[in-house]
Parts: sequence; structure tokens; C-alpha cells
Amino acid sequence: MRLAVILLLAFPLAAQDLFPRFSITGATSPAEFETNARIDPEDAGGEGTLINFERDLGLEDSRTLQRFGVQWRPFARHELAASYFSAPRSGFEQINRNITFRDEVYPVNALVTSQFDLTTGAPPTPTGPAAGPATASASPSAWPTWS
Repeated sequence: MRLAVILLLAFPLAAQDLFPRFSITGATSPAEFETNARIDPEDAGGEGTLINFERDLGLEDSRTLQRFGVQWRPFARHELAASYFSAPRSGFEQINRNITFRDEVYPVNALVTSQFDLTTGAPPTPTGPAAGPATASASPSAWPTWS
């Protein structure tokens, strides 16, 4: 009798589609940053200064990030998904040491304006029996600009 009740309950569950055919998601989350970089001069024989973007350039060290995603299931065993988030930051700071960045040397007490945007987007990624490996990308869209 128990087996019959379990089977009767299992059939409706098996017929349900557990995953939606199309979904849009969004989320926010707090993030903390510690960004370090050294950009060496293009001419041989020199080293750039190791820079902490938050301490040396006045960029925000925390902020709330927004993330967006889209998923579509055209068939039972296939899915296309894409996601995106961006973390733009800017700063204005009077530097307290000489900084060599690329081929420029910025002296102590120089006023520096900087912008940095880390944008991550995963392109539409197919999944399914013949989809192959999933891919994603992450890259800074702009290095700090100095003025």
C-alpha cells in the first residue's frame, strides 16, 4: 500500500518541469576591494611603482554591486545563459610619494584623478549534450587615468 501511495505521488512530481524555460535574475551584494598594480615603463630597464588603488589613488574600498543574469532553455537538455556585473570606481587623491606609471613619473603632492571599472560578463553559454566546455571572461575595461 505504501509503495502505491509513493508511486501515485511520484508521477505528478516527475511530470513537473523543475527548471523554468526562461528566467531573469538580479542581485545586489556588498563587495570589498584591494586592488594592486604595477605598470612598467615601455622602454627597457625600468620598473613602475606598485600602487594600491584604494590607498594611493583614493578609490572606494567597498561598494554594493549589482548582478544581472538571463537563462533560456529552448529544449529539455539545453540552456543558454548570460550574466553581467560592473564595479566602476573613481578617486581623487593627493599622492604622498613619487609614482612611476608607464612612462610618466608623478611627483609627491601631485593631485591624481583615477577611474577603474572592472566589468565581468559571461557571454551566452550553451549547455547540453553537444555544447562543449562553458566559457566566461573577466577583464578591466579601463586602467586608471591620471590628470
